[in-house]
Amino acid sequence: MILRILLLAGVLALSGCALVPENLEAPEGTSLVSYQQAATGGEQNIGRTARWGGVIVGVQNKAKKTFVEIVHFPLNHYGRPNTSEQTVGRFKVQIDGFVDPIVFEEGRAVTFIGNVGKPIAGMVGEQPYMYPSLIARDY
Repeated sequence: MILRILLLAGVLALSGCALVPENLEAPEGTSLVSYQQAATGGEQNIGRTARWGGVIVGVQNKAKKTFVEIVHFPLNHYGRPNTSEQTVGRFKVQIDGFVDPIVFEEGRAVTFIGNVGKPIAGMVGEQPYMYPSLIARDY
């Protein structure tokens, strides 16, 4: 009887680990690239899987894709940006097709999963800035 209770408790504990929404999960065994690794690692992380989040500060629609600028915040265990933490920078997310800026409005918290892209040169105010980038698979 005690063995059954312990087994049930173990199963329940393990099932509680999958707190990130299914659409943001990475395949088992995937080593996710952190924002810091992408920001400092050069091109060695391009194409690898990453899950980053933060707060939207801008949306730029192009002919066949959209770029969303995000102020990065670390993710909590639910995969949501923890905006009470310190930010360490910004990144841009590339989404295929048109994205209505009302859906990705400024100030909204969002999390993306995708592949690390090439860094994108840009400006933050009057300062040149090199954005780590993510080619989105889902959000």
